[in-house]
Amino acid sequence: MMAGHSRRPPRGAPCIQHPIAISDLTVTLITACSSGFGLGTAVHLAARGQTVYATMRNVGSASALREAAAADGVTLAVLPLDVDDPHSVEGAVAEVLSREGRIDVLVNNAGVG
Repeated sequence: MMAGHSRRPPRGAPCIQHPIAISDLTVTLITACSSGFGLGTAVHLAARGQTVYATMRNVGSASALREAAAADGVTLAVLPLDVDDPHSVEGAVAEVLSREGRIDVLVNNAGVG
């Protein structure tokens, strides 16, 4: 190694030398999308070209999400996922992985209640 050069970035330098733009990350899984922040985030990211998997405990509550997506002219997938149930989490993740082969972004929007 040359004098004055090290493998570590200088103190205070960003850790990621070549940042990845969010548009390069295409498969997004979002929890709690039946209303509010989750719904808005799902539609927003789908409108920007993301492949969005919008999840909620009860997919019967997806009408507002589906209407918002249709109004914006975007498509997204709706899956059941209850973050309090490990089997539900495993099933939703397995479904996305079987369809896409990866998950690039996780938005854990689920709260208590």
